[in-house]
Amino acid sequence: MLRRFALLFTLALLLGLAGSAGAHPTDGCYATATPTTVNEGQSFTVTVQCDNVPTENNVFGFQIGTTRSGDFVAGTVPAAYTAGTFSEASTGADSGVVVGTNALSGYYAVTRRAAETVNSANFSLGSYALTAEDNLTSDSSVDITMTDADFILSDINGTSLTGWLRDVNDVSVTITNLDLAWLSGDMIVRSDVTAISNVGLVDLTLGGKLYSATDVASYTNTFNMDSAYLYAEDGSPASDGTLSINATADMTGHLACATNSINLGDTGSATDVDTKIGTTGTITLKAGDADDDDDIDNADATLIGANIGTNPGDDRDVNGDNSINVLDLVHVGRNFDTLAPTSCGTGS
Repeated sequence: MLRRFALLFTLALLLGLAGSAGAHPTDGCYATATPTTVNEGQSFTVTVQCDNVPTENNVFGFQIGTTRSGDFVAGTVPAAYTAGTFSEASTGADSGVVVGTNALSGYYAVTRRAAETVNSANFSLGSYALTAEDNLTSDSSVDITMTDADFILSDINGTSLTGWLRDVNDVSVTITNLDLAWLSGDMIVRSDVTAISNVGLVDLTLGGKLYSATDVASYTNTFNMDSAYLYAEDGSPASDGTLSINATADMTGHLACATNSINLGDTGSATDVDTKIGTTGTITLKAGDADDDDDIDNADATLIGANIGTNPGDDRDVNGDNSINVLDLVHVGRNFDTLAPTSCGTGS
């Protein structure tokens, strides 16, 4: 009988130790991040969260501390956490708690005040934002580590509540390196017939960058590519091996064009614009869209006719010579019933 009792006692002791060693593997407090995967240069929020912790008349205060390592912008590290939702929602975090912060050591302590109770078992303790490094050469990460020795939950009497720090309580944020490329060479935007006299009459946008014409020649504007402007995988899955940009070109009194998803390739170096857009680096736009509605029709002819002899300085002056007359009208007749192209053309 004594032997059987000793065996049962030993088994119970072992079970008790096992339960203590792995206490609250899913319930408790831990660090989390939103989102857990970001592109380089993007921001994310780190939060210390507690789940399924009995709080009513129990958890009255806490202390947390986290350390950061990896590729984040040091200048974005805040001096303190932002108060979480520890207090009752009807009270609000600012009015319902007392906050103590040690920015030098990174500690953050908060206690409810008076006899306020918290009825939620899930609550956030504090949070802060970080920004991932830019100009990476490979995928990287930022690791947020809970300083376990500095984590304290307390009841209203100042007694430590143990066992509520998760076994796994740290978090890592993956930073995706964005492949980059830039365009080289010149891009020409020209009319199908009209001589251009003013650089302000022509627009060219590549990948969100508006280029300015650098010189004016007969019928054309020439745009020099900006080697300092890097194109990233904006709008496409990160690290999928492609660098897609959009291109749009427009000219006063002309039909605009747009080209979506020009693939610059996964080169990480300069790409010749002549091989990607237009024909041998030239986009040719059709003249005659006096009302800028992406087609050339009777409405354009009527608009020009009603303004002959004036100089409004807009799309009605199709040829850009600062006078509306029959020289503008002939372009409507020449390109009558033409719609704006959906593409600026393909490279040679």
